[in-house]
Amino acid sequence: MNIESNMLVGLAIMWIACFLAGSSFLALWIYLFKNLYHRGEVYVYTIHSSLRQWVLMTAGFMGLVTFYSLGVLNLKTGALLIVIIMLFELMIQSVSEN
Repeated sequence: MNIESNMLVGLAIMWIACFLAGSSFLALWIYLFKNLYHRGEVYVYTIHSSLRQWVLMTAGFMGLVTFYSLGVLNLKTGALLIVIIMLFELMIQSVSEN
């Protein structure tokens, strides 16, 4: 596959790389924040929740950028995307607690 001739493949690979880099980098930052907040008592589920939250946030930011590049981003669509991601995280937390 030639990335120069097939722009869709090139953009898909770029988005996947940005997603993986952003989610792993930001997961470390939220882990360090939780480590300071909980005074060093961080367990495995805290690390999993940090990774999950930043994967969702990275997906949300990439969705906003995609909406902007398609020309459909306005205040309502951006807010709706953020609310959907927040509700999805709350649903996962409530299921994992039971």
